Amino acid sequence: MCTTRLTLLTLLVSASASPAQDSPKEKPVTEVRFGCHSNATDADLAALKIYPELKTLDLLSDKITDAGLEHLKALPKLETLHLNSSVITDKGLEHVVAIPTLRNLVLFRTKVTADGLALLKKMPLLRDLCLCRIPITSECVAQLKELNKLEKLSFEQLREESREKAAELVSLLPRTTITFSR
Repeated sequence: MCTTRLTLLTLLVSASASPAQDSPKEKPVTEVRFGCHSNATDADLAALKIYPELKTLDLLSDKITDAGLEHLKALPKLETLHLNSSVITDKGLEHVVAIPTLRNLVLFRTKVTADGLALLKKMPLLRDLCLCRIPITSECVAQLKELNKLEKLSFEQLREESREKAAELVSLLPRTTITFSR
């Protein structure tokens, strides 16, 4: 299946059109990326419901809120989600863990805490997790070590004290490939 990439402009133009599957000549939309200048909002997430084949969603916007993430439940095939928003908290992660098909999750610059990371245990298919610019505490390590089905755990752009805490997971999750990058 081909992947169709959208910019916010394309999404806004397409939102009023009929869904892609109505036309046999059009390929279904499987990937949407809201880039750094998109200013995507919760309303934009609601508009995504017309793309039921969506598998990958990349959200980079501080205008997407915890409440807006509830709209993701309308995406029955979503497998990969990148959340890059300084306003997303543990409350928003409650909506994310309710996505039964999610296999890959990136949390970048969020306000997710150890309590939010504890919610990830509710995601049976989660195999790849990337945490970037998130403080890693002893409480976070305690929650992450429970994710023994993870195949890959990545840490990016951590402060030194967070990097030291995260390094403890190497021995706690021996079947998981754990990587660190600056």
